[in-house]
Amino acid sequence: MRFPAVAAIATLLFAHVAPLPAQAEDEPWVQVPETVAPRLIEIGTWQFAATRKGPDGKPECFESWTFNADGTGLIVSGEQRVPARWKYESFEDLGYFVFFEYLSSSEGPDCMGRAVDTSRYPRKDAGFQLIFMDQGKRAMVCDGGTIMTHADGTRSHLLDAEDCWGTIEAVAEQ
Repeated sequence: MRFPAVAAIATLLFAHVAPLPAQAEDEPWVQVPETVAPRLIEIGTWQFAATRKGPDGKPECFESWTFNADGTGLIVSGEQRVPARWKYESFEDLGYFVFFEYLSSSEGPDCMGRAVDTSRYPRKDAGFQLIFMDQGKRAMVCDGGTIMTHADGTRSHLLDAEDCWGTIEAVAEQ
């Protein structure tokens, strides 16, 4: 009879000093317009991987994308370093897009091994959508997709797999 009582007391004591499982500490994250920019900033640095695969079956390109709270960032693609400004904007019927303005570029090949033409900087990109998963720790990187007008006049946004050209994933803290 003593063992169950000792076990019960040990269980109560251990419960007070043992940390909660990581799952219980994580609050559910939901992708809504107000949470995306803060999530990009909170994670800070993300690893981009192209959807297209190379001959070895791995993504043909990996990059590092950093999002700072002041709207600046850095893209590292191979030996290329691109300081940037970024913003998150809404477009009626299309959704929310991230835009980069590439301020300059270092020389050296990009992640595809291509030479960088530094005279093309500064420049702006066309923007992309992020479709988050895994509690906001990964996202598909997609173009705008297609707006469909239905017979009743309503419109909806159609996004096919072909509209997505990569993923970003939170870089693990060191």
